[in-house]
Amino acid sequence: MNEMKNDSEIKGEDGAAIVFGVINLVLVALFFLIKKLFLGASVALFFLFGFYAVFLAIKNGIKEKNMKCLGMGILGLILHLAAIVLMVLTIISIFAV
Repeated sequence: MNEMKNDSEIKGEDGAAIVFGVINLVLVALFFLIKKLFLGASVALFFLFGFYAVFLAIKNGIKEKNMKCLGMGILGLILHLAAIVLMVLTIISIFAV
């Protein structure tokens, strides 16, 4: 009985990838709106957790051939990359003045 795989187990890597990506975009946009960029430990941790969740979602999507998990992992990756691009553009605009 212990060898049977429980398919009703909920895996949250794909959802976590999306959530962390949205949080990253909101934090970076908030910093952009107040014209200050504060790169603290919380922002760095959200990026680390987000990319780790993306990695797990994509890995599990490929391993289990689950297209929903893979697609949400890729969407999370796009959100994280958009947050990084926005952050870099904000830094450039701050120091270009």
